[in-house]
Amino acid sequence: PKLESEKVRLLAEKHVDGLVIYPCSDKVGYLEEIREMGIPVVIINELIKNYECDQVLIDNVNATYDAVEWLIRNNHRKIGII
Repeated sequence: PKLESEKVRLLAEKHVDGLVIYPCSDKVGYLEEIREMGIPVVIINELIKNYECDQVLIDNVNATYDAVEWLIRNNHRKIGII
């Protein structure tokens, strides 16, 4: 989380128009400072209950299933997942 907050602050200092963040934990208090700067924040792929902002979530299980199914339909057989 410390490195993440440092990177986010660096982007804020460069006057980005907004941030899309996939946080590494639910400790996102450092984002309050970013929001106070007037920079909109969107959190992706994690539901952060203690921070109010736009959040976009996906169904990882079904998304992975669909991706592997597509690979198989397109004749890929040696499929690795990390």
